[in-house]
Amino acid sequence: YSIITHFSCAVALLFCLASTGTAGPIDQDRQRLQDLQSLSQRTSDPTARVPITYEIVEIYKKYRGQEQSDSTEETELNADVNNFESKIVLVEGVPMQGGAFTDFFKGNLIPKNVKADATNLAKSSSQALIDGIAKYLLNKLWS
Repeated sequence: YSIITHFSCAVALLFCLASTGTAGPIDQDRQRLQDLQSLSQRTSDPTARVPITYEIVEIYKKYRGQEQSDSTEETELNADVNNFESKIVLVEGVPMQGGAFTDFFKGNLIPKNVKADATNLAKSSSQALIDGIAKYLLNKLWS
C-alpha cells in the first residue's frame, strides 16, 4: 500500500513539474500586452507607436466578442480600432503612408506649432487606444 502511495505521489509531482513550465496562450498574450503597453509609454515617437498599437489591436481582436465580454465597452473599442485602422494602414509592418506622421512633418511648409499639435494628438490618440484595450482585456476579460 505504501509503495502505491509513494509511486502516485511521485507521478503527481512529475506531472506538476512538467506542466508548470509552459504558459497558456492567454498568459502569453497578457504578458505581451503588458510589455507592449510599457514600451508605448516609454516612446515619444508617434511613428514608433503605430506598430505597437497594431499588435495590441490584433491581441484585442483575438479576444473580443467572447461570452464574458462587455458589449457596450467593446462597441466603443471597436469604433476606436476602426478609426485607427482607417487612418493608418500597415504593409509588411510599415505604415503605407510612408512612415505615418514622418513624411507629413518633413516639409517646412507646416508651422511648428501645427506640427507639435499634430504630434501630440497622434501620441495621445494612439496611447488612449493602447490603454483602453489594455484596461479592457486586463481588468474585464482576463481578471
